[in-house]
Amino acid sequence: MKNKIIDYLKIKGVDNYNDLDNIYDMYASGIINKLLSHYENVHIYPSLDKKNKTIQIHYSYNNINVGIDFFENDYDVVMYYSGITPKELDKLFVKYKYQKDFSLEYLIKKLDNQIKNHPKLKNMSKDQKKKKMYSMIAWINFSIPMVTMSLMALYVFITGNSIQAGPYFAFIIFIPLLMWFIFDIKSRKL
Repeated sequence: MKNKIIDYLKIKGVDNYNDLDNIYDMYASGIINKLLSHYENVHIYPSLDKKNKTIQIHYSYNNINVGIDFFENDYDVVMYYSGITPKELDKLFVKYKYQKDFSLEYLIKKLDNQIKNHPKLKNMSKDQKKKKMYSMIAWINFSIPMVTMSLMALYVFITGNSIQAGPYFAFIIFIPLLMWFIFDIKSRKL
């Protein structure tokens, strides 16, 4: 698709570019990908045929998603949080006309400000910290039985005495394994 866009732009000539052509040029040269490099799930869908010239950009930041649909005379912007219903999503689309001094960089910066101030923005760093903590607790509980069994084996090997496993042996082995299982599942769900 990039080659088709490059050919189209060469035929049209830089002097005859409209706003959509400038966006096509930014896409073909990789500028759009650089502008959106700090976002997640960046997808760019250009379409170039006789009847339909568009480019769609979709990206996300934590739980906030942004979609921009560029057409020849105008563009649509939608910003929504994960878990929104389709009815609510339809109400969030806003159509804009290209201004005389339209700049994609400015639009993305403006949307970036709106994303960072969005009331539904989740602070995912808390979830990441929780996930790390749960994972660490899980691995500590997993290692307790291994260390205990290794120390017992080492004791038997060095002294030649046998060890009588009493009722507390189950607590030393099975409770940490159960805790490992629980916290491992919790860390994977976050």
